[in-house]
Amino acid sequence: MSDNSQKIVYDNELRLETLRFPGIVQGFPNHFHDYYTIGYIEKGERNVFCNGKGLFIKTGDITLFNPGDYHSCVQTDGDFVYCAMNISIDVMTDLVEIITGKREQPHFSKNVLYNNEFAVHFYHLLEKILHNSCEFAKEELLITLIYMLIRECGQSLKDIECRDEVIKVGCFMEQHYNEHISLDQLCDYVNLSKSTLLRAFTKQMGLTPYCYLESIRIGKAKELLRTGALPIDVATLTGFSDQSHFTHDFSRYFGITPAAYREIFITN
Repeated sequence: MSDNSQKIVYDNELRLETLRFPGIVQGFPNHFHDYYTIGYIEKGERNVFCNGKGLFIKTGDITLFNPGDYHSCVQTDGDFVYCAMNISIDVMTDLVEIITGKREQPHFSKNVLYNNEFAVHFYHLLEKILHNSCEFAKEELLITLIYMLIRECGQSLKDIECRDEVIKVGCFMEQHYNEHISLDQLCDYVNLSKSTLLRAFTKQMGLTPYCYLESIRIGKAKELLRTGALPIDVATLTGFSDQSHFTHDFSRYFGITPAAYREIFITN
């Protein structure tokens, strides 16, 4: 993300607040929150003090504060970009219940995660929220991220195969890719919880359900663009919510816009 403006977005579908603050130079005094904060250091370095313990954070690190964790920070260089998600106790408890089947408030045992896998998932989710992407994509990424955090800082979770259900879900998306599809709809179709479906599908297929659906849609879109169909029509025919999201996702996969891809074929 190259935009240097501050952004604060409340996502009504996910019920959480996201923020991105570039160019922070000030430190912050000792304080605490009554909600969970998952942070991402997009650029820069800082010294953080949490619950009396000193920590060093740098580009690519994830910070994780429980409600009541008191913390402060001071800057160590001149350019710092910080992103975060603030999640209420009620919403976090709902997410934990989806993932574990138990309605309980988690306590994460680590305040800094030096792991690129977490950073990638956080960054993708933040991007989806800031671009107002569809609920399916955002919800899937959020559940996956919290699952990873619970596994890393909370409790072990048993994987479930569910091979037949995974195949059924894949076939359903291949047949209905041009329709509105939600995670709830897929779970109801095979009678699995959201967490179980996400984990089983990703393990077996190598992609999350939404990424699988997105790949199908992009493939179908390429076929239509090669025939000369207009991008605005292709977006509708392949199930994208609008042309803007279609253009963004297509460009992310191929590095060029749908219009530029279409031009290759209509000029030859």
